[in-house]
Amino acid sequence: MVDKVREFLNQFPPSLSRPQAARRIHDFLATPVPTLAAAKVFAEADGDGGDATFIAAEGLEKFLVLKLFKLLFRHAPAISVRMSM
Repeated sequence: MVDKVREFLNQFPPSLSRPQAARRIHDFLATPVPTLAAAKVFAEADGDGGDATFIAAEGLEKFLVLKLFKLLFRHAPAISVRMSM
């Protein structure tokens, strides 16, 4: 699975809009998350609630977004905040 994540990150297109990038990330996550859920460590930790699998899926999504952060947010306009007192 590590190789699949690395390949996804290396081949991520640089010119996608944020909605397109979000769709691509979520589509990719549809493959490894069930694999994580089927892993013995998560199956034993989950019991009936599924919390461990959910946390692992959220962590994988966060990892991907952190690795792609500069690519995803490079064209964001600067936000200026004025404080009045």
